[in-house]
Amino acid sequence: MMIQLKPRPWSFLVLWALVSSASAQISNSAETLERARAAKTLTEAIAVLGIANPEPGPRILLEAPDIVVAKRSFPIKVISRTPGTDWIAMFVEHGPKPLLELKEYSPGVDHQLTAVLQLEQTTRIRAIVRSGGRYYQATREVKVAKVETAAR
Repeated sequence: MMIQLKPRPWSFLVLWALVSSASAQISNSAETLERARAAKTLTEAIAVLGIANPEPGPRILLEAPDIVVAKRSFPIKVISRTPGTDWIAMFVEHGPKPLLELKEYSPGVDHQLTAVLQLEQTTRIRAIVRSGGRYYQATREVKVAKVETAAR
């Protein structure tokens, strides 16, 4: 005895809907990231990413120098020891592009993100971490020293 399976027209529609939904989410997140990178202010970048009311993050380490020389590159690093961290972003308050870096991870602990930055004026660096659908932040002010050359 041979069993013959009949194609079901609705099964194709279900598969198509699932694939369309997944690709829309991927494209939507890529578009959101591009809009956040194009933002002119910190407030705008944070709003585009959907971050609301980040709490202080005692398990977020933000490593940056206290004082830097104007227009010279320096590294910054964020380490999240918050359990369940799946996303880290770095922002600079005064700069042409407030979103420095954003990276997604598998949920876990001890994720880190690094970036290199140049500043022209004293500003505050902000790290925002997402864990369990909640946002946590750490900030640090970096002062900029302007080097003047003496006339000879």
